[in-house]
Amino acid sequence: MKFKEYLLKDIATITMGQSPKSQFYNEDGKGIEFLQGVRTFGEDFPYFDTYTTKYNRLAHKNSILFSVRAPVGRVNWATKNIAIGRGVASISVKDMVYDRYVYYFFKKMGSFYDKKGECKIFCVNF
Repeated sequence: MKFKEYLLKDIATITMGQSPKSQFYNEDGKGIEFLQGVRTFGEDFPYFDTYTTKYNRLAHKNSILFSVRAPVGRVNWATKNIAIGRGVASISVKDMVYDRYVYYFFKKMGSFYDKKGECKIFCVNF
């Protein structure tokens, strides 16, 4: 079996979160669901207790949510479009790679890549 090495940036679009000003946050359900970090990460899907009426960055439905602040490397799925803050990045896998493979790869290896300068993913040729 042959494996090919890919840089994450070559197989996915990565969107780094950017928090809006706190004056736009609320817990009343006004606006769009907002995720700043892993505090509300579940086993596979986040739950939401914070909303924002203004956002800077969006994670699209079915993208991988990847924590970039301690603890780095945890993942969840975006079940809908959500606003993301500085503690989260969104990874939208391109067609050439199966998104579930990337998700479970990071589920197992995410914290390891926190110590690396670049991320290489090894895939069976698709």
